[in-house]
Amino acid sequence: MIDVGELIERARADHPGRVIDCYLLFSSNNDAMALFGEARAEGLSVRVSPTPRQARACCGVSLLAGGDDAAAACRLAHDRGIPLEGVVALPRQIDPYRDRYC
Repeated sequence: MIDVGELIERARADHPGRVIDCYLLFSSNNDAMALFGEARAEGLSVRVSPTPRQARACCGVSLLAGGDDAAAACRLAHDRGIPLEGVVALPRQIDPYRDRYC
């Protein structure tokens, strides 16, 4: 099983002062959507997100989650038999000022 806590700590060391998000990676959209549904049913805060280029070069879908929810989602994927390709911890990719002109 993936140690999400260790990934987050490494990312925090590499990017001090930045908010760290986790991207859960899948080999198929169906697996991502299956875990999304299961995670939301369990009350986890996850979002469907495009996979950032820093996580993988090819296009794809991932689930975006914070640290605690990412760890819980990984356990849920393991328990429900949903194949998870990996987890990447990155500084927040969302720009709150995108498309603001004033």
